[in-house]
Amino acid sequence: MSAYWQKVIRDFWQERTRTVLVVLAIAIGIAAFSAVLSSYAILTRELDQGYLAINPASFTLATDAVDDALVGAITSNHEISDAEARRTVSGRIKAGPVEWRNLMLLW
Repeated sequence: MSAYWQKVIRDFWQERTRTVLVVLAIAIGIAAFSAVLSSYAILTRELDQGYLAINPASFTLATDAVDDALVGAITSNHEISDAEARRTVSGRIKAGPVEWRNLMLLW
């Protein structure tokens, strides 16, 4: 065995506690990283499936006034499977000292 490897083994043996703590810290870090990656993979898959399960709107028509006759005329088209009237309010919400986010309320 070369002098280099003898020194490495001796250093590890003399600092057993430190060596064990370093190995333990690396193992915990790898486990936490893999848990985050697994959670991300599961969340993206489930969020995509959940969103597609609600049959999201593929088109939005904005008008000034909507009544049942207009909704009936739109759904009478054979290329449209479903239509519903909704009210919307658009705005902005302050998310930080200088950050604003768009807000849309549907009911």
